[in-house]
Amino acid sequence: MTAVRGFATYMLSSGGCYIELDSDEVIMNNRVEAVVANPSLEIVVVSPETGVSIKSGSSPSDPQTIILDDSAHSFPLEVQLKVLPTPPSSSPRPSGPVRYSYEFILQLDETSKAVFEHGACDGDKRVAGRSFDSRATFSINSPTEVTVVQGAWTAGHAAVKLLQGLKFVPASAAASGDEL
Repeated sequence: MTAVRGFATYMLSSGGCYIELDSDEVIMNNRVEAVVANPSLEIVVVSPETGVSIKSGSSPSDPQTIILDDSAHSFPLEVQLKVLPTPPSSSPRPSGPVRYSYEFILQLDETSKAVFEHGACDGDKRVAGRSFDSRATFSINSPTEVTVVQGAWTAGHAAVKLLQGLKFVPASAAASGDEL
């Protein structure tokens, strides 16, 4: 992860750990904005045997649920997330690769056994990143473990925007129907 200076770094500090990811909070002198439109999230699930990305999909009944194909792989499954916000429509489009500066935080559900690599707060349940070069990584350790991720992001000094939560469910847990 890239070192971050700003709202995301503060959210990992001892004082920031007490701030919830909620639209009732005020961060950077602005009320946190509820989820309106989610930015893109790049989701990569890595096989522990090969280090190669394995296929994942989403449940048709709930677009926030990601079903992880765990049938041919052992645990832990490594999940890597990258936040890719949609650029503001008022921004000029330069030629060549487009890189917008933004910060994000991701947080695992407090009941989850998973922790982020290089995480902070509540036993490494929260991680921060910046721009397109940061990817957050956590592991799902068993075929019955369901993990929920929440997050927020901002560009510059704009209001912090909440991300729609994601629920990661191993296919073997989804097949039982108990975890969805």
